[in-house]
Amino acid sequence: MAILCDDLENDELVVRVHLHMLLDKIHRNTVSEHVVNELADVPLKVYGRGWERFEGRRNPRHEFLSFDAMSDNSFQYASRYGILDAAPIHDSLHDRTVRAMGNGAGFLMGSDWSYETFLGSDYGNLFFDGSPGALRARAERVMQSPEDHRALCRDFAQQYKRNFSLFNFTKYFEGMSDMIRTRAGG
Repeated sequence: MAILCDDLENDELVVRVHLHMLLDKIHRNTVSEHVVNELADVPLKVYGRGWERFEGRRNPRHEFLSFDAMSDNSFQYASRYGILDAAPIHDSLHDRTVRAMGNGAGFLMGSDWSYETFLGSDYGNLFFDGSPGALRARAERVMQSPEDHRALCRDFAQQYKRNFSLFNFTKYFEGMSDMIRTRAGG
């Protein structure tokens, strides 16, 4: 920690943000490795860097692909494969999942977000929480009927958009900012 503080010019906030980013990356990488291990017999396309060890296993069901530029990754959100998102989100959806929803793709997402509280329907088959076998059960359900899964994802996307409009949130946020600015006299 002392070396890190020296490296980051002793700014505690910068150190905290830096550590958070490192721990978040470690968490996502670890969860992603568990996902690939747990779904060894499930067809997967894995995007990203650093998968050489897994690629060396020569699993015929797993294909490891890379992309480096953010502008070069939209194809995965519009594919017929959908995404499996292992982002550590607890009270909302990750950007990747929202992008997949916007493109009509299927998805499975690791989250313990209480979606049913807000949407009033059972979309539990779209989320996994890390409990033993939960991801496998959902992956098997997707393989049994990919079109039913995609239809459920599309229904969820419509419900989500109706209840969590980004436009409405932005307008609310702008209104709150204006109110604070007015109260502060600026």
